[in-house]
Amino acid sequence: MSAPAHPAYRPDVDGLRAIAVGSVVLFHAAPGRLPGGFVGVDVFFVISGFLITRIIAGGCAAGQFSFAQFYMRRIRRIFPALAVVLAACLGLGALLLTPDELAPLGKHVAAGAGFVANLALWGEAGYFNTDAMFKPLLHLWSLGVEEQFYFVWPALVLAAHRLFRRQRALLLACAVLAAASFAWSLQQSFSDPAAAYFSPLTRFWELLVGALLALGAGQSGAAAMALRHLASLTGLALLGAAFVLVDEGTPFPGWWALLPTLGAAMLIWAGPQALINRRVLAQAENREHPLLERLRFLCIVSSNLDEFFEVRVAGLHAEIEAGSAPIGPDQMRAEQVYRLVAREAHELVARQYQLLNEEILPGMEREGIRFLRRSEFTPQQNEWIHSYFRREVMPVLTPIGLDPAHPF
Repeated sequence: MSAPAHPAYRPDVDGLRAIAVGSVVLFHAAPGRLPGGFVGVDVFFVISGFLITRIIAGGCAAGQFSFAQFYMRRIRRIFPALAVVLAACLGLGALLLTPDELAPLGKHVAAGAGFVANLALWGEAGYFNTDAMFKPLLHLWSLGVEEQFYFVWPALVLAAHRLFRRQRALLLACAVLAAASFAWSLQQSFSDPAAAYFSPLTRFWELLVGALLALGAGQSGAAAMALRHLASLTGLALLGAAFVLVDEGTPFPGWWALLPTLGAAMLIWAGPQALINRRVLAQAENREHPLLERLRFLCIVSSNLDEFFEVRVAGLHAEIEAGSAPIGPDQMRAEQVYRLVAREAHELVARQYQLLNEEILPGMEREGIRFLRRSEFTPQQNEWIHSYFRREVMPVLTPIGLDPAHPF
């Protein structure tokens, strides 16, 4: 397998995720405005299969995959927000609902906490039934499908890697599983619509389409840019068709699920430099996460500050102790002030690094996000860093006798 252990961040994929989430929100918040907005869940399944399989396959290829770490990351990512939602629903339910109404809510809370909400809803009503629309935890069905997939998929990927050690075998197994799941989805869409919608077996193929992309199926790296532009345009057209042509009366998922699934797959396959990905999706991601780029820059600034204090503080302390530093007649007092300021500044950087290393970076890596290396910044981005350092940092450093030339 050739998937990297730390896959490169795809801002266009985050933009696609923003569109998927936004379409579902619009479908529920403004009924009739976007009749097929609920297919954003199908787009999200493809994205999830793509991103998580890249992490799993990369870890297996590097010999570093750990089930414990994988599932702990899933828990840390999902449980805090999930716990808040479930607690809020229970609290409000206790205040607003009758005992007869509170009992099914408690059942749904338990099902949501156990990642089996889709199975609980399967036996009660269809997604578009009037009763279902009044269930506050209806949206947890998709989380159930996703987590049920990840209960089994990492083990299959690891087993395939150890048994065959060839990516082609895993690709073939993935394709066979996807085809079987899709065939079952087609059959159930007409014979048992509720099962087709909520059953994990009728939805796994959408996650497996994303997994196929992550494993390198039809890699677009060698494809002509014109072909990638065409794929991105076609993918966007398929998504638009799904949002407009599919509605609550459409047998779904079934054949109609190919529109959002293949649309998302084509956009991901096209790559970050394709026309729609670069001009639309990456820009949508920037609007969705306006602080992400600034956070990358500040990470580089913090890195340079840490190196600055490690090297320059030691040298300046040596000069002070040798009596050669031009710090004024009251050398002992100046040295004490300098040591205090330098120590506090270094502790500040250390705390920033601890926060980055223990919380921010692991969280973003779980989402497939990584910080850019210094060599990857554009001249304009490097100039922003220089300007930030001169504007915000040097006014603090200069009064204690440091060279105003910043240490880049």
